[in-house]
Parts: sequence; structure tokens; C-alpha cells
Amino acid sequence: MVKRATTLVISHVSLAFRRVAIIFAVPALVLAQSVPVFAQSATELRNRTEQLQAEIDANEIRVGDMRNQADTLQTKLTQLQLEIDQANKEIELTTLKIQELTIKLDEATNELERQKTLLKTSVRELYKGRGASTLELLVGSDSFSQYFNEQTYLEKLKTGITESAKQVQELKKQIADQKLEQEALLAQQEVQKTVLADKQAEQQQILAATQGEQSKYEQIVAGKREELAQAERDLRDLLDRLARESAGGFLVSYGYVLAGDRVGSIGSTGFSTGPHMHFAVYEGGNYINPRAGGNTLIRNFVWPVPTRGWGDVSQEYGCGAPYSWYLTRCGDGTSLHSGMDISAWYGEPVVASADGNIVYRDWLGGYGFTVIVDHGGGLLTYYPHMLQE
Repeated sequence: MVKRATTLVISHVSLAFRRVAIIFAVPALVLAQSVPVFAQSATELRNRTEQLQAEIDANEIRVGDMRNQADTLQTKLTQLQLEIDQANKEIELTTLKIQELTIKLDEATNELERQKTLLKTSVRELYKGRGASTLELLVGSDSFSQYFNEQTYLEKLKTGITESAKQVQELKKQIADQKLEQEALLAQQEVQKTVLADKQAEQQQILAATQGEQSKYEQIVAGKREELAQAERDLRDLLDRLARESAGGFLVSYGYVLAGDRVGSIGSTGFSTGPHMHFAVYEGGNYINPRAGGNTLIRNFVWPVPTRGWGDVSQEYGCGAPYSWYLTRCGDGTSLHSGMDISAWYGEPVVASADGNIVYRDWLGGYGFTVIVDHGGGLLTYYPHMLQE
């Protein structure tokens, strides 16, 4: 989203300059050099941003592949390193975009000043006989047509400069706003990198404790899996209890929310491999698929991470996870992933997918800080691993 907006603003700068060049292309040699020549550094920055974006896209595929591989110590460390590398590339990309916007802002300002200078030069040439009356200027012209053309040309210059100034001022504001957005994104990315580094440090501690022996690592992981399984049992019991209380009208509400209202922020609490949202739906004693088909959610639900989209879904709801990963088993020998994982930056907003009452807002074992929203009729959505605010 930010990337597209930035590109749009930069494109508008170039478009505005082309328009100015057309305006001043009225027959006069003094304006023949009015098309601005952008700094080479801007081109270099653009090339580097395109290269980085391609590397980021390719790296996302590699991270996804790593998630589907066996859960070994080396695999986990490799995945975390890939995600840290990804964070570094995102930070570099955002920094380059800020630099590119700064260059474009300087070019816009310089172009405006240059056009003003050209106007002054043209005015002096046309009115070097200062003090002459309109009649004298008319008589001094070879023809009425010459006089009229000169006056018309001057008015076009004035109009052109006025339009140019207006466009540049608007563009400067747009660029400044985009810079603020990019700087805020950069701050988020720096935090994201720190969170991932902390996760990597945890894995490095396990590596040191096991001295790299996979069998010892598997024992530690098995203990964590059991903790996660217990958290899943606790969650199911909680959801069932909340559904019964909702049906009986005895539910305690922590506040009513509308679809799209913020309920928390992306975090990495509990047994989370990194910042993301595990969006899950529970109805009639079962987890159900949030995806209705195609790129839509069931029951016209609002997308829970408004800064992200379908392309950021890192793991779908459903069977297919290794048998040991989750408590709920599938008939094909795999386990059930109870929700939809949406990759996001640490601290990005999480919103309610539909109107309802917040019926739980607390720590929930391996799910970390969790919010549960009751939508009535035994339908619940929950949002775990959030930042505890």
C-alpha cells in the first residue's frame, strides 16, 4: 500500500514537470531548456528499490518453503535468519524510498525557482522599453499581430508559472505526507527486526543447551508442544464456556465493538514464531474456515489486519500440518491448523471482524495475549499472540 502510494506521488512529480514543459513550449528560444534533468542519484535509487523489492518477493517464497519443512533445530534457525534478512531488506527499501522522496522534493523546489527565473528574463525582454504606454508599445510593434502575440505569450507565461507553483506546492505536501508514512513504517520495521532477533536468540540458547544435538532439541520441542496442546485444550474449554454463557445471557462484556474497531495490535506473545495474526472462527463447538471462497471471508467479515491483504496469508486454515503440531487431529494423519495466519509487522492494528462483545481480553497460555469477540448465536472470533497493551 505504502509502496504504491509512494510511486504514485513520484509519478505525479514527473507528470507535473512534463506539463510545465508543455506550457512553456510556446515559441521562444529562452525556454528551450525548461525540461528538468533529474539527478543521477534518483535513478540509482529507483533501480536499487526495484532490485530490493524483487529480492524481498523471492525471499518471502523461501520463508514460506521453510515453514513447510520438518521442524528441526537447523530449519528453525534458518527460517529465523531468513526473516531477519527480510526485515533488513525492508528497512533498506524504506530508507531508500525516503531518500528518493527527499530528492524529488528538492527537484520540485529547484524547478519552481528555475521557472520563475525564466519568467523574469522573458518579462525583461518583452518590457525592456519600460515606461512606454500601451499605445507606444503598439505603435512600436511591426504589426498589431506581433503586439498581440507578445501579450498573449506573456499571459501564458504568467499562467504557466502560477499553475506550476500550485502543482509544486501540492506535490510538496504529498511528498511530505509520504515521507511521514515511510518514517513511521521504518520505526515499525526496526521493532520487527528486534522481535525476530529475540526469537533467534531463544533458538540460539536452545542450540547451546543441546550442543546442536537434534535428539535433545526434539525433547525440548516436545515439551513446548505439550504446553501448546494444553493451551489449545484450555482455549477450546474457554470457547465452549463463553458460547454457553452467551446463549444463556450470562456473558460478561469488556466492551461492545463494531466491525473494523481496533481490538489490539500485532504481537508475538505466547508460542509464536514471529509477529503475525492467527485469525480464527469458532461456532457450534468447532473451528471453521474463515475463508468463504476466493478472496472473501465468511459472513461478510471485515479483514482483521487492515494494513495487510490476502497476499499476506502465510498459512491457511485446515488439515495438512504435521501430526505433532496441533492438538486437533485429522483423518489423514495430519493435524488441524485452526485459523488463518496473516503475516504483519509488529504493532500493526488488529480489528474486530464483525460487531460483537469483547468477552475475553487477557493472557491465554501458549496463545499469549488474546482477545475473543462474541458475535451472538454461538459464533466467536479470537485474536491470539497480540501485543499486551
